[in-house]
Amino acid sequence: MHPKKYMQQVISLARQGYGKVSPNPLVGCLLVKDGVIIAKGAHKKFGGPHAEVNALSKVDAQGTDLYVNLEPCNHHGKTPPCTENIIESGVKRVFIGMEDPNPLVAGSGIKRLKQAGLEVVSGICEDKCRKLNEAFITFMKLKRPFVTLKIAQTLDGKIALPNGRSQWITGPEARRAVHRMRSRHDAVLTGIGTVIADDCQLDVRNIKGVSPKRIVLDTLCDISLKAKIINKRPQNTVLAIAEDSRSDKIQTIRALGVTIWPMPVKNNFIDIHALLNAAYNASIQSIMIEAGPVIAQSFIKAGFVDKIITFIAPKIFGNGLSPINDLDLEHPDEALKLMDTSMKKVGSDYQFTGYLTCLPD
Repeated sequence: MHPKKYMQQVISLARQGYGKVSPNPLVGCLLVKDGVIIAKGAHKKFGGPHAEVNALSKVDAQGTDLYVNLEPCNHHGKTPPCTENIIESGVKRVFIGMEDPNPLVAGSGIKRLKQAGLEVVSGICEDKCRKLNEAFITFMKLKRPFVTLKIAQTLDGKIALPNGRSQWITGPEARRAVHRMRSRHDAVLTGIGTVIADDCQLDVRNIKGVSPKRIVLDTLCDISLKAKIINKRPQNTVLAIAEDSRSDKIQTIRALGVTIWPMPVKNNFIDIHALLNAAYNASIQSIMIEAGPVIAQSFIKAGFVDKIITFIAPKIFGNGLSPINDLDLEHPDEALKLMDTSMKKVGSDYQFTGYLTCLPD
């Protein structure tokens, strides 16, 4: 089998870590001998064994080829260096998808393997490996979370009727896909307007997956003390409020177990740069925005939306709320252009995906 075919299987194995290994990267591993896969491994839990160790522990690896989507670590963290395990196991060749962007590794793993006399081939399916760990790359290189904006809209671009009603624009298959997306992000972000209107929980239901943290932007601390998002799994909720807020609710909300982030405010809105810095410091590697047009517009104008995923229902409202407010454009040529776009059918709806930013090298 061609190395690319093996690497595609490695990428599938790595996906087992979605929602469970962050802030570590997603990593899978295969051991191949005489063209036969003899062991598989994946990093399945933060603090648990790495993918290489999981695979190597299952068989005698003498004379095998090892395939891994990310350069093996060469430093002591929560676990020993994977490079030493590989060298000691008797692996003959190592095929690597991409170099690790973590400055603690950044080529040193490859160098160590070569010093030990192993043959190393890197850059196998590199683009796919980078996309798999796009959040980890952004977190390491840009020191902020990777941000995805999720939109559910009608064919004519409406996310709600003029009276505010929106449930349900998309079908059950698309809604399950959104829950799957939530489970693959460290946090879901919304605004107080959405919380007041929908009393939403923003957790994972109807699929297997881990519920993310919920970040609510609430400058004036307007949230109701009865809101589900601060009463159900409150330890998983972050409330971002103005740093000079003197609301008498703050201590009560803290006592529920909710984390309070006092934030600077610009133009009556939580400062996005400060918010993302706080998320980075809390080891939140990826954020999915599920919010109204004001928040969507603000993040886009600030340059902090990396990917947009839009679910489009074959319905027409004719009038209603648009997903993004004014971006202050004066000419069609100024339109934001999405890159690396794709579309697929999800039940009766369509899922459009595109990128507003390029991954850092």
